[in-house]
Amino acid sequence: MRVGLNLHFLTPGAGGAGRYAREVVGRMLELDRSLEITSYVSKDAEPGFLAGLPWGGDVDWVRLPVGIGGPPGHAALEMGAQMGLLAASAVRRRLHVVHGMANVAPIGGGRFARVVTLLDITWIHQPEVMDWRARAGTYAMALMSARAAHRVLAISDTARRDFVTHLGLDPARVLTVPLGVDAGVPSRTLDSEALRDHFDIGPGPIVLCVAQLRAHKNIPVLVEGLAALGREDVRLVVAGAGGSEEERARVWESAERLGVAGQVRLVGRVSDEELEGLYGAAACFALASRHEGFGLPLLEAMARRVPVACSDRSALPEVAGDAAELFDPDDAGSVAAALRRILDDDARAAALIERGLERVRGFSWDRTARLTLDTYAQAIAARRA
Repeated sequence: MRVGLNLHFLTPGAGGAGRYAREVVGRMLELDRSLEITSYVSKDAEPGFLAGLPWGGDVDWVRLPVGIGGPPGHAALEMGAQMGLLAASAVRRRLHVVHGMANVAPIGGGRFARVVTLLDITWIHQPEVMDWRARAGTYAMALMSARAAHRVLAISDTARRDFVTHLGLDPARVLTVPLGVDAGVPSRTLDSEALRDHFDIGPGPIVLCVAQLRAHKNIPVLVEGLAALGREDVRLVVAGAGGSEEERARVWESAERLGVAGQVRLVGRVSDEELEGLYGAAACFALASRHEGFGLPLLEAMARRVPVACSDRSALPEVAGDAAELFDPDDAGSVAAALRRILDDDARAAALIERGLERVRGFSWDRTARLTLDTYAQAIAARRA
């Protein structure tokens, strides 16, 4: 099977979408040795980063002549490259199926099947996450891609229902393919004490949040929850690439107004080794998003024996199951109560750790890859029909 993957979004700072691509592509190649993959990336994709992927030498790389982001009107160029130029290349390469792994796939042209993964539709539920131009472009690309696809992949049942309800998609064409987690012991990490010194965290319990500084991630409520917790020894550490200066300012405004600025660390993008070190040092993991298509960091924390507290909204309760303390992401008191149940009750924290280890057994990247390959076969059959 000859497969084209739209990885125009793939950069070192691509967040959960990048993790999804990095993990699934390699697993698919392992599961089907006859698979031939053409990976389409932006013109700005770093050669060293692509070559450093474990499967980087096993695929054909094609650069689309458009970068990521830019001045007003650039979204139209990105749309044309991912929907038009990519389709033309797929025809020349006689691909059987093209899969857009993050919301965008060709909408026509060529005798190839089309699959698209919609990660979420946060921009519908929380329009403030983008300006109106970006929101309009994202909506147009996602909606056209989904309606033209032979199969649409949702990464949770919650997201699947969302797409059917808000995008009017045919339920028969929308399939749930959950994400996975690597439950193995990390091979590289940093000593927790060195890490505390490096990020100026100091001693005391760490509440870790792995998330971009974007509005729907709702970081300010974690700051408010920290203040309501009333413990000066606790540190809130937020690690994640991207985000706007406006959102960063909102976080600091909350921290300074509530008198906990000295307890908050926004460390930005971190290396894999630093992230593993932060998980190793954390007493608790917290995610306060108002909307998520999945919530991969929950599983990553559970796999690393970190007790989890998270929002009770969108897909997060589905992913967390009974292995997390749930809280209302619009109520700082609810956040503080959930953190207190973990930080002040060793027995409760230990129980959550054990439930978390059991929970992650139900999610694997191998399963994600197998289900994805199955959808390719279904999409090819649907196109022929």
